Amino acid sequence: MTNAGYQRYNNTIQSFTTSQDVIVEKLCNGFTAINYGDVIAEINGIRIFPSATPATVVGDSLSVGGNAGEIYKGQIILKFVQPTAGVAPRVVIVQKYLIKDQEDSK
Repeated sequence: MTNAGYQRYNNTIQSFTTSQDVIVEKLCNGFTAINYGDVIAEINGIRIFPSATPATVVGDSLSVGGNAGEIYKGQIILKFVQPTAGVAPRVVIVQKYLIKDQEDSK
Protein backbone atom coordinates (compact mmCIF):
# COMPACT_ATOMS: atom_id res chain seq x y z
CA MET A 1 0.00 0.00 0.00
CA THR A 2 1.33 3.43 -0.88
CA ASN A 3 0.82 6.76 0.87
CA ALA A 4 -0.33 8.45 -2.33
CA GLY A 5 -3.33 10.64 -1.69
CA TYR A 6 -2.83 10.79 2.09
CA GLN A 7 -1.90 13.92 4.01
CA ARG A 8 0.44 13.31 6.93
CA TYR A 9 -0.19 15.16 10.18
CA ASN A 10 0.83 15.26 13.82
CA ASN A 11 -0.47 16.86 17.04
CA THR A 12 0.86 19.03 19.83
CA ILE A 13 -0.70 18.90 23.28
CA GLN A 14 -0.10 21.82 25.64
CA SER A 15 -1.49 22.63 29.09
CA PHE A 16 -2.03 26.26 30.14
CA THR A 17 -2.78 27.80 33.55
CA THR A 18 -2.52 31.50 32.65
CA SER A 19 -4.20 33.75 30.09
CA GLN A 20 -2.08 34.17 26.95
CA ASP A 21 -1.87 34.20 23.19
CA VAL A 22 -1.08 30.61 22.24
CA ILE A 23 1.48 30.12 19.49
CA VAL A 24 -0.27 28.54 16.51
CA GLU A 25 1.68 25.67 14.96
CA LYS A 26 2.99 26.17 11.43
CA LEU A 27 0.57 24.44 9.03
CA CYS A 28 -2.08 24.14 11.78
CA ASN A 29 -5.18 22.46 10.36
CA GLY A 30 -7.36 22.72 13.48
CA PHE A 31 -7.36 22.72 17.26
CA THR A 32 -9.36 21.63 20.29
CA ALA A 33 -9.41 23.39 23.67
CA ILE A 34 -10.58 21.43 26.73
CA ASN A 35 -11.32 22.98 30.13
CA TYR A 36 -9.75 20.72 32.78
CA GLY A 37 -9.80 23.38 35.50
CA ASP A 38 -12.37 24.93 37.81
CA VAL A 39 -12.43 28.37 36.16
CA ILE A 40 -14.43 29.67 33.18
CA ALA A 41 -12.10 30.10 30.19
CA GLU A 42 -12.48 31.84 26.84
CA ILE A 43 -10.94 30.83 23.54
CA ASN A 44 -11.13 33.67 21.01
CA GLY A 45 -14.01 35.14 23.02
CA ILE A 46 -16.04 31.90 23.25
CA ARG A 47 -16.60 30.65 26.79
CA ILE A 48 -15.82 27.09 27.78
CA PHE A 49 -17.15 26.26 31.21
CA PRO A 50 -15.51 24.05 33.83
CA SER A 51 -17.05 20.82 35.01
CA ALA A 52 -19.35 20.95 38.04
CA THR A 53 -16.98 18.31 39.48
CA PRO A 54 -13.57 19.21 38.01
CA ALA A 55 -11.65 16.57 39.94
CA THR A 56 -13.61 13.77 38.24
CA VAL A 57 -15.02 15.04 34.93
CA VAL A 58 -13.60 17.42 32.28
CA GLY A 59 -15.48 20.58 31.40
CA ASP A 60 -16.57 22.01 28.07
CA SER A 61 -14.45 21.89 24.94
CA LEU A 62 -14.24 23.88 21.72
CA SER A 63 -13.01 22.56 18.39
CA VAL A 64 -12.02 24.43 15.26
CA GLY A 65 -11.43 22.00 12.42
CA GLY A 66 -10.11 22.36 8.93
CA ASN A 67 -10.89 20.42 5.79
CA ALA A 68 -8.27 18.57 3.78
CA GLY A 69 -5.41 20.88 2.83
CA GLU A 70 -6.72 23.89 4.80
CA ILE A 71 -4.38 25.84 7.07
CA TYR A 72 -5.67 27.79 10.12
CA LYS A 73 -4.36 31.36 9.95
CA GLY A 74 -6.23 32.78 12.95
CA GLN A 75 -5.18 33.27 16.54
CA ILE A 76 -5.74 31.21 19.66
CA ILE A 77 -6.35 33.71 22.46
CA LEU A 78 -6.82 32.06 25.86
CA LYS A 79 -8.32 34.04 28.74
CA PHE A 80 -9.41 32.90 32.16
CA VAL A 81 -12.52 34.81 33.24
CA GLN A 82 -12.25 36.80 36.48
CA PRO A 83 -13.61 37.13 39.09
CA THR A 84 -14.13 33.49 39.78
CA ALA A 85 -14.35 31.20 42.77
CA GLY A 86 -12.04 28.67 41.14
CA VAL A 87 -8.47 28.18 42.22
CA ALA A 88 -7.11 25.82 39.56
CA PRO A 89 -7.35 27.20 36.02
CA ARG A 90 -6.25 24.71 33.36
CA VAL A 91 -6.99 24.44 29.65
CA VAL A 92 -5.41 21.84 27.38
CA ILE A 93 -5.05 22.76 23.71
CA VAL A 94 -4.45 20.10 21.07
CA GLN A 95 -3.32 21.40 17.69
CA LYS A 96 -3.36 19.26 14.56
CA TYR A 97 -0.76 20.32 12.02
CA LEU A 98 0.05 19.08 8.54
CA ILE A 99 3.44 17.69 7.61
CA LYS A 100 5.07 18.41 4.29
CA ASP A 101 6.28 15.35 2.39
CA GLN A 102 9.96 16.10 3.02
CA GLU A 103 9.49 16.64 6.78
CA ASP A 104 9.82 13.91 9.39
CA SER A 105 6.70 13.09 11.45
CA LYS A 106 8.49 12.77 14.81
